[in-house]
Amino acid sequence: MIWLEILALAVVQGIGEFLPISSSGHVVVGLALFEQYGHPIAEKLTVNVVLHMGTLAAILVFYWRRIGLLLGHDRRVIGLLAVGTIPAALVGIVVKKTEMGSLVEGALESALVAGLMFPITGVMLLWAARHKPGESTCRELSYGQALVIGAF
Repeated sequence: MIWLEILALAVVQGIGEFLPISSSGHVVVGLALFEQYGHPIAEKLTVNVVLHMGTLAAILVFYWRRIGLLLGHDRRVIGLLAVGTIPAALVGIVVKKTEMGSLVEGALESALVAGLMFPITGVMLLWAARHKPGESTCRELSYGQALVIGAF
């Protein structure tokens, strides 16, 4: 029976990832609903991460030619991606190595926190849609800008 729940969550994640909504938040709410109706899933954070890995794999398979062209055309993109990853990696290391780990994990698994964040995310998306600064390509991106983007 657990496979049906995971399949349902995978559909939520797969659709939600490509919409301007929080796919992670919707997966957390889905997990809470399963628990509410007698189908709890252990290791909620692990399930959420694995679902995101599945989405990443699907993106890599679907866009492998474009990704190859992008990375082959301008090797600088690899450095920009690495620099953009630094903020998340640092936060992850700090959280994991300190006592904040269980607090953060609890917040990431909380349907209440997810529900409270939906309107905040909505406001941020509306603001971003109305305040477009312009368009630029990755060739115009500086390493400092990549770091700032990674922080958000």
